Amino acid sequence: MIETISGIPTIASFALLLMIAGGAFVMAIKMRFGQLMLGKRPEMRWNEFPDRIKNVFIYVVAQKRLPRNGYLYSGILHMFIFGAFMVLSVDTVNFVTDGILQTLAAFGLIEHTSTFHLPLSGAHDLGGAYQALADTFRFLCIVGLIMAFVNRTVIKPERLPLTRDAMYTIFFILGLMVFEVAQQGFSIAHSGEQNVGHIWFSSIFASAVSGVDPGTQAIGYQVAWWSHLVTLLAFTNYVPWSKHSHVFAAPLNIFFMSLEAKGAIRKMDLGLTDENSTTEEFVVPEGDGDLEFTLKNPAEDGGVTLYLGTKKFRKFKFNSDNNSVVIPEAKRPESGVTLKAEYEPPAPEYFGARNLDDLSWKQLFDGLSCTECGRCTDNCPASRSDKPLKPMDIIVDIKHHMEDRFNRRGEELNLEEDESLLLPGGVIDPDVLWSCTTCRACMEVCPVGNEHIPDIIDMRRYLTMSLGEVGHGSQKALKAMESRANPWGMPTRERAEWAKNVPEAKLWDPEQPSEYLYWVGCAGSYDDRAKKVTKSVTRLMAKAGVDFAILGNEEKCTGDSARRLGDEYLFQNMAMENVENLNANGVKKIVTHCPHCLNTLKNEYAQFGGDYEVIHHSELLSKLMSEGKLVPKADKKEKEKVVYHDSCYLGRYNEIYDPQRDIIDALPDVERVETKRNKQIGLCCGAGGGQMWMEMNIGQRMNNIRTDELLETEPKVIAVACNFCMTMLDDGVKSKDKADEVKVLDLAELLAQRVLGDDIDQDLAEPAEPSPSIDGAGEAVE
Repeated sequence: MIETISGIPTIASFALLLMIAGGAFVMAIKMRFGQLMLGKRPEMRWNEFPDRIKNVFIYVVAQKRLPRNGYLYSGILHMFIFGAFMVLSVDTVNFVTDGILQTLAAFGLIEHTSTFHLPLSGAHDLGGAYQALADTFRFLCIVGLIMAFVNRTVIKPERLPLTRDAMYTIFFILGLMVFEVAQQGFSIAHSGEQNVGHIWFSSIFASAVSGVDPGTQAIGYQVAWWSHLVTLLAFTNYVPWSKHSHVFAAPLNIFFMSLEAKGAIRKMDLGLTDENSTTEEFVVPEGDGDLEFTLKNPAEDGGVTLYLGTKKFRKFKFNSDNNSVVIPEAKRPESGVTLKAEYEPPAPEYFGARNLDDLSWKQLFDGLSCTECGRCTDNCPASRSDKPLKPMDIIVDIKHHMEDRFNRRGEELNLEEDESLLLPGGVIDPDVLWSCTTCRACMEVCPVGNEHIPDIIDMRRYLTMSLGEVGHGSQKALKAMESRANPWGMPTRERAEWAKNVPEAKLWDPEQPSEYLYWVGCAGSYDDRAKKVTKSVTRLMAKAGVDFAILGNEEKCTGDSARRLGDEYLFQNMAMENVENLNANGVKKIVTHCPHCLNTLKNEYAQFGGDYEVIHHSELLSKLMSEGKLVPKADKKEKEKVVYHDSCYLGRYNEIYDPQRDIIDALPDVERVETKRNKQIGLCCGAGGGQMWMEMNIGQRMNNIRTDELLETEPKVIAVACNFCMTMLDDGVKSKDKADEVKVLDLAELLAQRVLGDDIDQDLAEPAEPSPSIDGAGEAVE
């Protein structure tokens, strides 16, 4: 064993280095923890431990997201580097522990005559399996670092800017690998061992220095050892302060990933139920004078109700200074009588995320975990259409704001009026927030599990509910939903007009419930183009013998757009009313052809006591076809190309990709083609997140970009499974003057052509009234 710590100078140097580096690292972690604590909204992210550990294995150890979705090159280089960190962490423990043991031996406290290593990690343990693996990963890590350097300096993807921070990190890690290889190589050469072929990469260096005299080899080893130590400690302390804090934070962020349904947005506590009300009882004591009871929880004047027995007791005052109920002596009840106080907590000053304090520690932790790889922005339809939204910038800007706020701790801050302290309108421009379609592409490709959409929705809630500033004209849709229970403001009595000449559609009978409730949705009920889809679905289900019924005029909007536009109050009222109606009608199973309705009914109504089995019409139709209940026949003499467009809320949110393709593949006269961007990375049509109701004249139209991608496949039909997608892509095809060549059809219409003999060409040729639009306070105009 070559001694690296023997005399007083080396002992002191090693001890001093460890103490300084260790102390600095602890201070850095303490600083970061203090920053995270600026987020005051409580959030539980350490429950369901087994599932969280499973995620760590899937997304950290197996690196599931890194090489996928068009990022093979960067994914491979990162897997090489990260794999080296994982494997060589054992060597790092060996290396530092050996230094500590040498220090103790130099003081005569222990006897240390051989190099320390953890069990099974020695040069010849298990035939040297670990050392062979470690040496291979030293090589792979260097290859990965060269690839990373080329990526930053030669390939230069737009999403990945060249920064000093990135270069520092590349050379820090390269230094660690070079010094480790040199350390191993000098050790092998000095020992003269021959049976080390498994340590193949370091052996190349050992061969190069084998002719050097042993004294020089020992010095070379010592230089490499100390250089390795200094680089390791310096890098360990550099990481927490840099954007590469993700080295430590990302695995934890994966552990803290949300385990809720992808499509469920966090429910705000708005006090719409009795869950937060408090009831206290007080026994009137003996004595004279005014009677005062202090309440356990905060209350406000006008929010307290006092009961004497079953009757309200009105002769009292509320003392806001003491948070107490005061009964004047003249109205004091007899001693021994029990008074009951009922009250709710005071209404909040505002709703949503106004300041950094309104976020949770997890939302702030996303910033420390962000690798700034730009994948989220690269896949964002808003960003690709020149809107101001860059999902990565939201995470990074909040992180920088967190750091600024932490540096101003101790100052007296005006959180309400100081624009620099406001999140929406200060740190983040409102147009950035209103550009989002909530398509989830950003979250789906993020390798570290960052959650961009909850941040956006929380800030939208502040703009909508507290300031009344709803983006780009979408306020009209909210007013229509509130007054007419649909975003177009169409009369409720006309909701079931489509079913008048459709004998297969029957009304739900709570006395004799059907197997399925067909939830038609607002578009399927009011939009003339979407009504054709509704009728196709109805007739196909009837043809297959499905037992179903509709709610008719009792059906109301699910509130999906209201929640995503930030009006949580309106959404919760609509959700509770719908859940009450569904439960009263004994509904257990629901089929819908609107992915947004599907997502809300399936994933969000559970927050309000709605527990239903919800399926999409494509799932049901695919199942009926596989059972032989719907048998398609050729409608065309020659096969026509059909390209399917994935709905975000059907695909990324609910992971339903195959039934739609199964339907197309089962049509005998159809050839299915795919766009380059499909399934998980399919581009949004541009209608989600309330965009359907906005007029945002910034940048390009998202639907036109997606239409171009679909038309590149030279289809005869663009197949969809969403009314919003149908509207957006139909407009896109028309804008390209391709309406005579390419049709936009729902899957149900494609199938109805070949099962029921429906003449879709004739149906589409029939003049239809324009889709209702919004004008004023929920009034529908043409």
